[in-house]
Amino acid sequence: SVGIVGMSFISAAFYEYLKKKLPTVKFVDVTDLIDELKAVKSEEELRLIKKSAEIQDIAVETALKAVKAGRREIEVTADIQRTLVSLGSEEQSIHCCSAPPGTPATHMHYHLQNRVIRKGDQVFIMIESSGPGGYWVEIGLTICLGNIPKELEVAWEAAKVAQNSVLKHVKPGITPKELLDINNDVLVNKGYPP
Repeated sequence: SVGIVGMSFISAAFYEYLKKKLPTVKFVDVTDLIDELKAVKSEEELRLIKKSAEIQDIAVETALKAVKAGRREIEVTADIQRTLVSLGSEEQSIHCCSAPPGTPATHMHYHLQNRVIRKGDQVFIMIESSGPGGYWVEIGLTICLGNIPKELEVAWEAAKVAQNSVLKHVKPGITPKELLDINNDVLVNKGYPP
């Protein structure tokens, strides 16, 4: 038997090639097993995760300073990336997307982040980055260059209630599924989809 981790990330052609060339081998998806083993963190891993989060916090500060009317989205992305790399981030995926209120600011790849940010826009920034040691952190933030739309303000308050409900239950032994259920219960009770 051969265990494969990340079955959904290998190409079908490669998997078929393995099965054809190794007909007596039984292939088993062991992704869940390995994920459970990886979930237990050493003190060093916890330190590296915290360092990744500290770097991310500084990247958010950079984003808040970088977003200004008259700048292109890619310029904001470049400022954030420069900060992350200078602090030891190994890889990044940064999406800066702007739009007038009422228009979705959707994720755009680097080559499409060319819109000029204008006064009154909403700017959505997603920062995914790995710090030293390769531990990834992610944050999404919305910056309003003008009045905050009421609908966004209400959604923000609901998100804070959900986050605080989850935080009250974070402790050793609770599963991510249980935390997700707590989050979704709050959202559904406030009229949002899970």
